[in-house]
Amino acid sequence: MNLRFRQLEIFRAVMETGSVTEAARLLHVSQPAVSKMLQQAESQLGFQLFIRERGSLAPTVEARTLLPELIKAFAAVDVVNRLADDLRDTRTGLITVAASASFGNSLVGAAIEQFRATRPQTHVVLQTLLNHQIAEFVAENKVDLGLALSPAEDSATIARNFCTADLVCVMPDGHPLSELEAVGPEELQRYPLISFSRDRPIGALIEQAYDDAGLRRSIAIEVTQSWTACALVQAGAIERTKCGACFLAFHGRLSCILFTRNGSNAG
Repeated sequence: MNLRFRQLEIFRAVMETGSVTEAARLLHVSQPAVSKMLQQAESQLGFQLFIRERGSLAPTVEARTLLPELIKAFAAVDVVNRLADDLRDTRTGLITVAASASFGNSLVGAAIEQFRATRPQTHVVLQTLLNHQIAEFVAENKVDLGLALSPAEDSATIARNFCTADLVCVMPDGHPLSELEAVGPEELQRYPLISFSRDRPIGALIEQAYDDAGLRRSIAIEVTQSWTACALVQAGAIERTKCGACFLAFHGRLSCILFTRNGSNAG
């Protein structure tokens, strides 16, 4: 049977003072109350915690064995109490964020920097997830909010358009298309691509542009992360020459969706 917190307090007080009388004075309770709680604790544990020795209470071997863990338990309680005080006074806190890798490597970093400038004691936990997982994590209270590239139908969350960004095409410096201001499916048709499958938000947007142009996308290397695509371009994975990269606008814009929990569905 588990000991109650008050029993643990009495156990600690008797260990510190070596006396029921002094423990009662320390805890501002009566001596009979301390004796009764101590007896109940020993009965529940099935062994003695103290033996009377020369007018004082001496801890048994079992009590001494429990003491280190008892100290840890009260230290943990103290941490919780201090954190609660800080939260009440808005000195600190905890916020958990889920984001797709595209945002985790760019937008979220700048947002966290601005947030912590005003709340420097707040502990931020950032998880990088797949787009389809983000709304699910928010709905299940695993994170406080999420940032994804695509909306999701879920009554437990609220989806808001947070911002938009231009879709760009990355190519090596000196590429024949690098002199253009923007490119689309027509310009890219003759070149093999490092791109996303159509089941990814960015891939779906690119695929739609090709469908609208009546063209078929030729993917040489399929990736799941934008930074991987950029690294492959710089490594010469297609052109076979290592070089810098340039960025050209591609027809289309990306929407960043902010997910928060729906208060009316909170459990």
